[in-house]
Amino acid sequence: YWLAVSENGMAVVYGDTIYVCNAEGAITKKIPIPDYIVPCQVAWQNDKLLVADWKNDALQSFGTYGMTTMRLQGGPNIAAHLNAVVNESNDVFYVSDSQGNHVHIYDSMGNYLRSFGGFGLTPGSLLSPKDIRLLNDTLYVGRTMVPSGVDAFSTYGKFMKTVVKPKGNILYNLITDFDLTENHIVTIECDMLYAHCLIASYNWDGKLLSKKPQPTGVHSVGDIAIRDDIVYVSDAANRVITKYDAATLENLGPASLALNRIGESDSKKYLILKQYSKYTLIALILCAVLVAVLYWQYKKSS
Repeated sequence: YWLAVSENGMAVVYGDTIYVCNAEGAITKKIPIPDYIVPCQVAWQNDKLLVADWKNDALQSFGTYGMTTMRLQGGPNIAAHLNAVVNESNDVFYVSDSQGNHVHIYDSMGNYLRSFGGFGLTPGSLLSPKDIRLLNDTLYVGRTMVPSGVDAFSTYGKFMKTVVKPKGNILYNLITDFDLTENHIVTIECDMLYAHCLIASYNWDGKLLSKKPQPTGVHSVGDIAIRDDIVYVSDAANRVITKYDAATLENLGPASLALNRIGESDSKKYLILKQYSKYTLIALILCAVLVAVLYWQYKKSS
């Protein structure tokens, strides 16, 4: 349930398809994702959709003329979650490496240039970086592990400052996702076991403006995106996308009734299969017990 919003609409990765919706939430396009791709992010790059491909260490671009692939060449091996953002003025890509604790910089052809960050507790270190954003020639990187936060870097990788530290709840101190606008920074913050999470809104001084608890479990909140001070949050467990006001986190209703209907239909199918699996398991257990009893009686009579 990866999300991206721009003037081109809302793009959602759901299963093996990218759905593009207009401002009213109507589905305007469906883009199939090849089964050899494991997406871990979707982002708008002008009128194209950029998908970070975890499985192939590649960036997949979906546009009017189909899909193009840019493989990341050279540099450290990225063995875990990666996100990417494009800096068109410098003609480079920034890629977060969550396991390697770095952000890697590649040219427009995918050739490795350099890295910044690293494991540590000093300012400028990056512990499990995940979400990454570019705004006003400043790069913002979210650190998931403790001490978690959102850091600002120059486009050359020089640490500038920490702009947000988790304050939504003393126990929810892992920022797993974030997005930002000129006015707000909104985060998803989870506890150490990823059992509970909330959405928190901050101003650019790092002051907490509002917070809203979310359904429990790491499988609930999928991703977050902001446009025009409206926050879009995907609930992967309940298969819905909800809009919130960026400052107050007031619930503004569903982002797309059409997508919600697809999610509700899939949820019903899932529940039916779950019940079927449950009763099948019970039947297998009863059969196993019956076979055991019959075998015991046979051994006793022998």
